[in-house]
Amino acid sequence: MNMIDAIQAISPVSEESLMKLQEIIEEQAYPKGHSLLNLWQVDRYFHFIVKGSGRVYYLKDGIDMTDYIALDGHFLGGVVSLFTGEPSHKAIELMEDSVV
Repeated sequence: MNMIDAIQAISPVSEESLMKLQEIIEEQAYPKGHSLLNLWQVDRYFHFIVKGSGRVYYLKDGIDMTDYIALDGHFLGGVVSLFTGEPSHKAIELMEDSVV
């Protein structure tokens, strides 16, 4: 599943909006362990896992805690940071070679 199909499965989108969205979507391949967002970094992107997997995690008392896992066809992002522009207390790491 690609990002456009996933969005349209949630809610229909106009042709004009789809065209504008397609202009800004970038597909990248990354290796296992790649960080899409580091702790205390401001998130500037909302990700979609085309193929692979990733996780959102945070540290609690120095222990790595996984908050969310995204697999093929799922969205992934530091949503609070993305909308507020504030640094995220969560990070995003790919768990396998992935296309995002």
